[in-house]
Amino acid sequence: MRVLVTGASGFTGRAVVRAALAAGVEVTALTRDLHRIPPAPGLTRVTAQTTDGDVLHRVLPGHDAVIHCLGVGGHGNGRATTVVSEMTSHLVPAMIDTGVNRLIALSNIGAGSSVDQGPWAYRTLIRPVVLGIFLRWLRPIIEDKNRMESIIMASPLQWTIVRLPNVVDRPSRQSLRISTGRAAVGLSIGRSDLAEFLLAAVLLPASVKVAASVSN
Repeated sequence: MRVLVTGASGFTGRAVVRAALAAGVEVTALTRDLHRIPPAPGLTRVTAQTTDGDVLHRVLPGHDAVIHCLGVGGHGNGRATTVVSEMTSHLVPAMIDTGVNRLIALSNIGAGSSVDQGPWAYRTLIRPVVLGIFLRWLRPIIEDKNRMESIIMASPLQWTIVRLPNVVDRPSRQSLRISTGRAAVGLSIGRSDLAEFLLAAVLLPASVKVAASVSN
């Protein structure tokens, strides 16, 4: 199997690359900073900007799937950002043009239908206060992820959207909580557990055209 990983030099992307190589998967790592991804057997490193459609059309052929790990656009300063949705607007057409149909994309809990997750008291009382006062910096990121999700869901690709809480670096717990409805999930997920889940999702038919929130 051969996968292309976007955002491959990021916190989650590096974990996905390591896990894929350890599983014998060939990886093309798409990044703006090659120095953060050391060379390894089975790894092809490609430098590209997020909107470089020509590079995407050149490197995509021959891949079985894309794991879209471009996680957070912006700088957490509350300003509008379009980094993730702009990249996705180039990635999706390039995948369609080159016949690469399987897409696993990282989103955030709070985006799309996950805004309705959790008990009534949390959704109507607690979360609006938390988002309004303490996490205003998160709003532009969620808005960008909403745009990304809309682009993906409107496409003919075989997509899976994985909505995440805080991703942390800790030993694998080998247990996950997954919700595709209103059931709440946890506040964090270990990046090693996440990487294994993303790789498994590539081959899981039941996950096609599903948006799920995942945590430990």
